[in-house]
Amino acid sequence: MKYRLIPIVAVFFAAAMVVADPLADFKKWYMKGLPVMVKAMEGKNIGFFEKASTKDFTYTEASGKKSDKKTAIAGLKQMFDSSEKVKLVPKVGAIQNSRAGITVDLTNRFEMITKPGPDKKTHKMVMVQKNRELWVNVDGKWLLKNIADVGPAKSTMDGKPMPAGAMGGG
Repeated sequence: MKYRLIPIVAVFFAAAMVVADPLADFKKWYMKGLPVMVKAMEGKNIGFFEKASTKDFTYTEASGKKSDKKTAIAGLKQMFDSSEKVKLVPKVGAIQNSRAGITVDLTNRFEMITKPGPDKKTHKMVMVQKNRELWVNVDGKWLLKNIADVGPAKSTMDGKPMPAGAMGGG
């Protein structure tokens, strides 16, 4: 009788380990929350990004230049202030464990209609940027610790190529 219980107990523990998979739980949470993140970007909701990131959040450009949270949020605000409309279309790549947390590889396509500038016209700016996000669990809540650009962005203004880094992300 004792020996018959061992396989049953082993199956129970194996099932419990599958259910308690932090990476799978994160993926489910992330994919469910992605539309909320997109809505925050398109709604120019700075407060969302302040709350969704760690106190020591950093943004790393493809050049290696790092910005702290205050500087990164100011850059995001500047982008929002200069745009009439922002559209974000993210494409999620690999989501995996790392020593520092969980990384998410993305290709983000930003489309922005600028506010009229000195030429009194709006312009359509498009930027495609590969990013790697680092998420950490702080007191049971997933927060964004770093966004790093992976290579230079591909950008256009009114359909014409722009130099790398002209819209940031460079």
